[in-house]
Amino acid sequence: MSGPLAWITGAGGLIGSHVVRVAPTGAPDWKVAALSRAAACQANPALAEVLNVSVTRHLCELAKGIPFVFFSTDLVFDGRKGKYSEADSPNPLSVYAQSKLRAEEIVLRNPLHTVVRTSLTAGVSPTGDKSFTEQMRDAWRRGETLKLFTDEFRSPIAAAITARAI
Repeated sequence: MSGPLAWITGAGGLIGSHVVRVAPTGAPDWKVAALSRAAACQANPALAEVLNVSVTRHLCELAKGIPFVFFSTDLVFDGRKGKYSEADSPNPLSVYAQSKLRAEEIVLRNPLHTVVRTSLTAGVSPTGDKSFTEQMRDAWRRGETLKLFTDEFRSPIAAAITARAI
C-alpha cells in the first residue's frame, strides 16, 4: 500500500464514519467503542471510565510513536464563562465530560498527540441514531415530548466539516 495510512477507531460513530469517507483510500476500519451519550455515561460511570479513559489509554500506548488525534468535547467546560479557548481551565460537570477530560490528560502526555474539542455534532451516521438531530427525529417519530434546554448556547458543527478539517 502506498501513500498515507490512517488508523481510524470509532468508524461506526458519527464523526468517525465521516473521517473514513474523507480518508485516503485503503484506510482501515477499526471499530473501537466509546460512550459518547452523556445520559448513558451518567447512568453507568464505570462503563464510561472503561470506554472513554481506559480504551484511550491503550490506544495512546499503541500510537506512542506516531501522531494521534483524539476527539473530546466542549462539555469539559462548565459553561459559566462562554467563548472558551484552549487556555481556559476545564470544569466538567457531567460524568461524560469528566471521563473525556481524564482521557485528554492521558493523550496530551505525548507531544505527538492532539486533542480536538468538538461541539454539538450534527450529521447522518451509519446507524441513523448517533447525532443529536437523529436522536431528536427518532423521539419525535415515537411521539415523545422532548425535554431540551433553555440555558445552553453551543455552536453545532456538521460531522462532515469536522472530518474534512482533520
